[in-house]
Amino acid sequence: MTPATLRVLTAVCSYLSVDLDLVRSGSQLPRCVHARGVAMYVMRQHFKPRPTLEDIGVEFRRHYSNVVYALRRTKLRLTEDETAGAVQAGRHAVARSHVPWTKERALEEARARVRALEAELGIAPSGEGAAA
Repeated sequence: MTPATLRVLTAVCSYLSVDLDLVRSGSQLPRCVHARGVAMYVMRQHFKPRPTLEDIGVEFRRHYSNVVYALRRTKLRLTEDETAGAVQAGRHAVARSHVPWTKERALEEARARVRALEAELGIAPSGEGAAA
């Protein structure tokens, strides 16, 4: 999960008083599903450049059709004070973010983690820059 996504999810979970680890675990409890859906909505509406449904699904380990359902459900619930407040908390998290979310940035962060693990374990580098 990228830092920008984690920042939004943390803000939403804090506002809704939902355990972040429970939401990240993939729990199907209604309060967790709601928090996850609000975070997806904030990503889709307020990240620049706008992530695709597939990109959001990858971030939350969900199929894009689940993202579509979550976005529709959250949009319908925007009239509720709790949902509107959670979206506002997520917006503020995006505004405080100095690094915009991009698929390329997420891939580079993942590659950096792999390189660090390879160095730590003493494994020869793999991937594009590896010598033959």
